[in-house]
Amino acid sequence: MKILQKQALRVAGRIFRHGNLAHAWLLAGQEGTGKEELARVMAGLLMCDRPSLDQEYVEPCGVCVHCNKLSRGTHPDLIVTEPEGAFIKLHQIHSLQKAIAYPPLEARNRAVLLLHAHRMNREAANALLKTLEEPPDRTFLILTASSMNSLLPTTVSRCQIISCGGIETADIASVLVEEGIAQEQAVIAAALSGGSLSWARLILDRGLSFRDLFMKFLSLTPMRRISLLFDLVKVMSESVDDFMLSVAVIRAVVRDMLLLKTCNRAGDGVVDRFINQDISVEIMTIASQFSMEQLDSYAKRLEEMERLSARNINRKMLSMALMVFWIGQCEGKRQVRYGE
Repeated sequence: MKILQKQALRVAGRIFRHGNLAHAWLLAGQEGTGKEELARVMAGLLMCDRPSLDQEYVEPCGVCVHCNKLSRGTHPDLIVTEPEGAFIKLHQIHSLQKAIAYPPLEARNRAVLLLHAHRMNREAANALLKTLEEPPDRTFLILTASSMNSLLPTTVSRCQIISCGGIETADIASVLVEEGIAQEQAVIAAALSGGSLSWARLILDRGLSFRDLFMKFLSLTPMRRISLLFDLVKVMSESVDDFMLSVAVIRAVVRDMLLLKTCNRAGDGVVDRFINQDISVEIMTIASQFSMEQLDSYAKRLEEMERLSARNINRKMLSMALMVFWIGQCEGKRQVRYGE
């Protein structure tokens, strides 16, 4: 299993080496950063007969009977609970509680993985509190969540928190290449991903095509941009993921423009610090049409639209508000077509 949460694994290693085992852990961090893989390693450490704890990255031995059963997904002392549809529901927590009412069957410890715990409905979350506070002997709970703010404060307070930050860009690119993605595309997707492997995959699936469309839009004259405006809005507003992905792509382009403006010229290795290095010429051309103040204002608008999207405000309206900014901002200035 390839572990991408290296820093969090170091933290877990210190916990296991010192024997300071909490009965409940919360692995918190954005989606797609390897929290489930880390949770499964921690479960293996709890159950393995001969875990390797005297190295930088601790790991189960991989060969004992418990490790073999874990790798096959057949170990009776590993319980995994994840959302049914949109939520983890009350009956799932009740089933979990019945399953852990008895001692572990084979291993020295039992591990319970509660994946995407931020998606527990309120009834399920309240039902879990007693178990978190007083779990059965030799039973350890490992929760994963994209945000602590989405959990009940009483849930968070009963767990030992391990923060899981974004994955290093080079590691994401390496995984994508191993999955058969061309090196150049893997590097671009990793740079745009914000540290999330699942986001990088989504970028490869839909994000790069949106970036092409957005850059084509920016390369047109203001009047001709209007003809492409509704196509962009349609793509952006198709789903919540599409909107968030579009915002991430646009933010990366604006970030590169602002970097160029801040440094005042393309020299001194500025392009090497671009996220979108493969379209640096196009970005430099378009950036020349906007002032620092305009781009800085737009960056703030992106943040505001992202916050509003979380409140279920109409995505088409938000997408239109983001796109009309670019209409008529640079009348009379020379346009260069994307791809020329």
